Amino acid sequence: MDSGQCESHAEFYIEEAIPLILFKNRKISSLEIIVKYLREIKKKKYCEIARLLNRDQRTIWATYKNSKRKHPEDFSQISEGILIPSSIFKDRGISVLELIVNHLKCEHSLRLKDIANMLNRSGSTIRTIHSRLKNKTLKSTKADLVPKKLQSNSGMPSHSMALAHQTSKARFSEEVQKEESEKQDFSYFR
Repeated sequence: MDSGQCESHAEFYIEEAIPLILFKNRKISSLEIIVKYLREIKKKKYCEIARLLNRDQRTIWATYKNSKRKHPEDFSQISEGILIPSSIFKDRGISVLELIVNHLKCEHSLRLKDIANMLNRSGSTIRTIHSRLKNKTLKSTKADLVPKKLQSNSGMPSHSMALAHQTSKARFSEEVQKEESEKQDFSYFR
């Protein structure tokens, strides 16, 4: 087999994680940051990155080339701080930044203000991203909880991915309900 090709048989599932601090960079997009990090630091092939992120290999190649053009310096190895698991980026129905905000809010219990500071974004931008994600989540039905692409293309067994995805959605739904009840409590005093 040519060294430039990926093996087609099932591989042992290894979680890759991207340091949160990289997302402070505003020169390149969030997806470009992920691809650049996996390519340069983790030394992943395009096809491996494509499989990790549930994207076409050609998209990954173009994204990496764009990131090199916009930010020619290599990323340095960073192993401190919060790490974002690459598996959250398999859901293509939600933007990369929405997925990051959701992960930080639900898994690390961070406030939107703190998330904004960590991502070098304005508070209003993060609130808008969070609001859009809430709207997308509220519109989804139980049948839509696990996207078909997520089930079929992941390196993880589909039942494990489905359970992880449902758990994340449930946590997010609980957070939305909690925020809605807090809004109602404050509206009582107006």
